[in-house]
Amino acid sequence: MKLAIDVQTMHIYMGKDSANRTMFFGSTLTQATSVTREFQASDLPSGGVLSNKHWIFQELSFDPTSRLRRGNLYQPETQKPWPADQVIDHPPPELTAVPKADRVDEFRVRRTVYPYEPCRELIRLPGTGIGATLALGTAESWSLWRVVQAEFSVSGAVLVTLKSRSYLGTLPDVDLGKINVDFHADITRALGRAADAAHRESPVSVIDQCRNALVVCLARWLVQENREPHTVLTEDLGELTKKVSDDNHCIKAIARLIGRLHARGKDNERLRRQSRTPDEDDADLAVQSLGFALREFGWIATNVP
Repeated sequence: MKLAIDVQTMHIYMGKDSANRTMFFGSTLTQATSVTREFQASDLPSGGVLSNKHWIFQELSFDPTSRLRRGNLYQPETQKPWPADQVIDHPPPELTAVPKADRVDEFRVRRTVYPYEPCRELIRLPGTGIGATLALGTAESWSLWRVVQAEFSVSGAVLVTLKSRSYLGTLPDVDLGKINVDFHADITRALGRAADAAHRESPVSVIDQCRNALVVCLARWLVQENREPHTVLTEDLGELTKKVSDDNHCIKAIARLIGRLHARGKDNERLRRQSRTPDEDDADLAVQSLGFALREFGWIATNVP
């Protein structure tokens, strides 16, 4: 199945071997960008201007309850605009029957379009693309989705099922004015890595970076608020948790929770405890828990009216 988009009018055309027939309304097209470890927002298309360097996602269905989108994924057929080609603009049905079929040519018009073909680039990724992350939209407004299923349909299109990565962007803004200036760089760096992991890493990696960020922040909070010696800056999460007073039982509980989630990401620990592999919901919980801890530390930026 081929797809083409008119550069001037944004009309959409489809066809099995050649995209020469107007696509009926009712389907949404969105530019899609593959998210890798090197992904930056600047990699996304700019504004509403169509770019023939990005994939196209044709949405066929959306379930807001399960946050699942299903549709066809296309890749650019070339890196240059297609030369003017003939497409058919809805000829009346009675003209497509013999002997009037030759009159269909009267409805052929020339369009300059960007052509797309089924996205085999996704299928060539490890695991046939399952687990890959796509950014849908433009640099001004975009969302992240994980590929949970990919298959070829009878028409030859690459049919994908996407699940929202809803936990992205949920870390609250930290007010560095509430933190010892000597700790600014370490805390900013650790939280930045956690936020970056949430955008592009697997659930296990997201949890790992959230744990690391909590270790960095908790140690410095203990030094700043509890007057603990600077030697705690080299201690691990388990030892730091023991130093939290019982009055701060919520912080203790969060530290233990993230520690348990992190342990599940290790094969030997998972086998020993017969626990399941962390999934997207577990990663979501880790990010939300880290944000909760930051609020308990009193480090969150507040807007004063």
